[in-house]
Amino acid sequence: MDFMVKKVQDVRDTLDMILTAVRLGVKDIQLHKYTVLVGTEMYDLVKDVLLPMENNTDIVDSINIERSQELIQKHPNLFPHFYTFSTEVRDTYDLLDRFVNFIFIRMRKHYPGTFNRAIRHYGDDLLKLYDDFVGLNREDVINLFCNDDYFFSDRTQVELNVEISELLEKWVNGTDDAWLKEVFRFERDCYNYLHVEKRQDEVAFTYNVDVIKLKKTNFEDKENIKKSDESPVL
Repeated sequence: MDFMVKKVQDVRDTLDMILTAVRLGVKDIQLHKYTVLVGTEMYDLVKDVLLPMENNTDIVDSINIERSQELIQKHPNLFPHFYTFSTEVRDTYDLLDRFVNFIFIRMRKHYPGTFNRAIRHYGDDLLKLYDDFVGLNREDVINLFCNDDYFFSDRTQVELNVEISELLEKWVNGTDDAWLKEVFRFERDCYNYLHVEKRQDEVAFTYNVDVIKLKKTNFEDKENIKKSDESPVL
């Protein structure tokens, strides 16, 4: 998100561009907050109001060790990427980059129908989806993605996805969209079957919508909200 983003509509425009790219088939998208760098015009504008980041992760080495902290605090001009500045928009949507990168883009690979339906449920407004999801799971999102435990833990990628799936389930179950709940349940069952349990036998699951037919239409066929006559077999 650019330094000059001052209006919520600017954020929505950025997210609309991301949605458009996703629908065009772009799979690798990242959203990052603007970082001021020494020597730039922007740095000169905010250098006197820079604040140490409360939540950050350094994938090279932990910045939480005492020696690192001393250097960072003593020489902010050398480590501006560990500092931030406050604006109303940045403060309001402080976890938006984590949500887009680790929830929407990462998990959409495994839950395409869930996110397709969710976007429709929110009228193509990804920011509303963010507000509801993070409003419900804020502390969990911070614990997963805003401290060293995320990068330095021994959890596997599958285990991390399971944790994120639990947050998705909590959010989905909080909506009044029965269609969304069934599609999520189907995709969660598929993920657990393939990646968690790693099963190869046939297992029958029953859903209240024809998820097989919906899957063939990329979960875009809204008219098929009816109980399936047969149980999908994985």
